[in-house]
Amino acid sequence: MGHGPDVCYKAVGWKPDGAQRERAIPFSIANGSEAATIALHRFTRTGPGGLERVAVAFTAVVDGRFQSSSRGEFWHRPPSFGTEDNPPFLAHVQAVAAVPEDAWDATESDLVSFVQGERPSGP
Repeated sequence: MGHGPDVCYKAVGWKPDGAQRERAIPFSIANGSEAATIALHRFTRTGPGGLERVAVAFTAVVDGRFQSSSRGEFWHRPPSFGTEDNPPFLAHVQAVAAVPEDAWDATESDLVSFVQGERPSGP
């Protein structure tokens, strides 16, 4: 069932901290490379120790195509397209990191590096 962080994080008490942003990044795939668009989300909530922050990098892969949101063609239902020779396929790719105070940009940069298979610069 397709949904992204904008649905599931809010459902368990996290609040968006700013607008979702998108970023195109290259991926190496079996037959070359492809640009994927990922969504970057920021969420906060008040936990037992005070304010908690997480950064989330998200993309959905639908029949081999990257999408930064799972809304639209398969919102809360499996994909209905595809053929017998090319069956429908849905995958969510998500990386999440706790964010130290005032370190949103550095944390997001490390998440993007991680999703691309590179070693993040941070600890």
